[in-house]
Amino acid sequence: MKDCSVLSTLPDDPLCRLIGRAAFDRALTSYWTEKGFAELKAPRVGWRQIDLFMLFEGVRAGGGIHTVHQQRAFQPIAQQQRLAWTATNAGNALGKTYRKWLEPCEKLLAEAVDTATQSDLPKLDCFNPGEHIAAVVRSGITVNEIEPEEAAQFPEYVSALTDLFLDVRNHIIRKWWRNPTQWLSTEDIEQETPSEYTKLVRACFRFLHWRGKILFGAVPLQQLASYGVQSLARVLVIGGGIAGLAAARHLRACEPAFDVRVLEARPRIGGRIWTHRASLGQASMDLGAMIITGVRQNPLGLIALYQLRLHLREVDPSCPIFAGVHEVLDPELDAKIEDIYNSILEETVKMRQKLRDADRISLGDAFRKAMKQKLHQQPDQFQPIVRWHVSNLEYACAAPLEKLSLCHWDQDDPFGFEGEHCMVEGGLDQVVQALATGLSIQLRRPVQKVEWMNDTVRVVCGDGSVELADYVILAVPLGVLRDPKLLRFVPELPVWKRDALRAVGNGNLNKIVLLFSCAFWISHTHPDRKSAKLCSFGVACPLEEVAHDDGRFYMFWDLTPLIGCPALMGMLPADAADSMEMLSDDAITASAMQRLRLAFPEAPDPLETVVTRWRSDQYSQGAYSYVPVGSSGAAYDTAAESVDGRLFFAGEHTSRKHPTTAGGAYLSGIRAAYEVLCHFHETKKAHRSTDTPAVHRLRCKRRRTDGDIANDMF
Repeated sequence: MKDCSVLSTLPDDPLCRLIGRAAFDRALTSYWTEKGFAELKAPRVGWRQIDLFMLFEGVRAGGGIHTVHQQRAFQPIAQQQRLAWTATNAGNALGKTYRKWLEPCEKLLAEAVDTATQSDLPKLDCFNPGEHIAAVVRSGITVNEIEPEEAAQFPEYVSALTDLFLDVRNHIIRKWWRNPTQWLSTEDIEQETPSEYTKLVRACFRFLHWRGKILFGAVPLQQLASYGVQSLARVLVIGGGIAGLAAARHLRACEPAFDVRVLEARPRIGGRIWTHRASLGQASMDLGAMIITGVRQNPLGLIALYQLRLHLREVDPSCPIFAGVHEVLDPELDAKIEDIYNSILEETVKMRQKLRDADRISLGDAFRKAMKQKLHQQPDQFQPIVRWHVSNLEYACAAPLEKLSLCHWDQDDPFGFEGEHCMVEGGLDQVVQALATGLSIQLRRPVQKVEWMNDTVRVVCGDGSVELADYVILAVPLGVLRDPKLLRFVPELPVWKRDALRAVGNGNLNKIVLLFSCAFWISHTHPDRKSAKLCSFGVACPLEEVAHDDGRFYMFWDLTPLIGCPALMGMLPADAADSMEMLSDDAITASAMQRLRLAFPEAPDPLETVVTRWRSDQYSQGAYSYVPVGSSGAAYDTAAESVDGRLFFAGEHTSRKHPTTAGGAYLSGIRAAYEVLCHFHETKKAHRSTDTPAVHRLRCKRRRTDGDIANDMF
């Protein structure tokens, strides 16, 4: 982890620094006022204002101004001030500033800071080294840097007093994470922080709340103060999957007076989070999304761990591959072939710069070319294992390599959630049910048409009934959004929006769960297993079938520790997922057992099976998204943009940083709710202005980012 420490004599605690800063400012102002300076104008180096408090603390930590000067130790102080050390005047400017404004009263300042922090902090019970760092990292934010979204909302703190903003922000986040199951108010923060920063505390608190950095997840919703209160706005959320539930719950949490309703076509909520209870022992198994990727930052992991106190099982990243009957590939040979596979992928990265029109080339074309070179002098027995790794990549991307963009298929890699991958004992739908608590959800209400030509949006349901709304959040899967036979817009969505939705690939992934009378595989897959981690194993196809292998059942998850009975889950990636949907359950089971018996010929017939068909499911029409040839990550951003300030969009296909994940879908719902809040408050502000309604409608119809809109909100 990046060093997040602050150069200061005070404990590394944001509240401690806020108390010290307030005492410092009061003492400094008092001193210079007595000297005849009514107002101090903070000096600047270039475009950045020097933070006098942090300069004072930095020099104190360095042993005093004379020591710092003699040892030429201004560089870390300049870095803390976010000054470029290459600027030749940075050190001189800091030294002159200190000697002019701080050295004459440094003893007075030190006494004020130390007295304030030592007298106030014991009452606040805030000392827990690293607590605020862990909380902020958990929230997906950089500890000691202002985020782009924050810079857009608080531009005055980009070039001045950045550390003041960061300490306020970090303390608020830390305070909430001390008990993320309970409501936190601005008053709770104001009671602890100096009154000088009340305005900033309130604005920062509201921003963090709206952005879903605090008070998210399964925190109990606030109730309206009294019955009969007129709703501020009517919001319809179409789709009761994780994105829709996140949006609805977040809106209710941020604006309790909003009338928020969720319309779900299925007889259940959750979308592709579908926990099936088998008839044998009521074992819970997730047939859609099942892995919480990066549990330390993934919001679903945080909800499951810290709010619901669910038991998570860590996924073992190792996956032994069977190359014959009871024959696990030698670990050294396995590692060697994996290195070759990775070198092939690395070669495709180089091709991005080498090949002309690389944007129009698929990863599959480049991979085959590189593989031919890399495997030319390798044994033929390497080919099935390389093919196995290809299937594993297609599982992750929900598409065959031939459909993936060479240049952009991995565009989300830098943004992955930190932490281990885990599964939830009892099923991921426990998180879904918690998020749904307290919401108005109508099941079996498929939406057929959205009419948005007037100020009020008309939503026509399958039974002919009509719902009216000021805002509509479309949290339906990509396949549904693109199917005019299932969901029609009147008028049609703008061309730019339709193009963006077509530019995002709609992939597929299916599974089969096989329940057995005994776990015949364990003695061969992990004979000395003592860990509680969830394991998987691969089964390579025979050499003679490599050319035609589509990856069907290339890997099996051992669900036994998770659900309490002997069970395997076979994976069907990409093309295999689509082609197998046309077969019967018996045929799919036979195919799975055929692959499994390449490694375990003694495997008995399963006692019970469950098969998924996500492409055939009219309310899913696929699994998750990918970046196709000719597209890029920018398509996700455009797919996420609102239309006319009334139609908003959520789902993993609108999450550029976290596509393919349930965590990304959840965050997209938070983002859509934030956009609704911004548009609502902009409209309120416009109604208080001198604009006529006609002028206001024209102004609102231009496409704006949430950053544009929210600049005025805080």
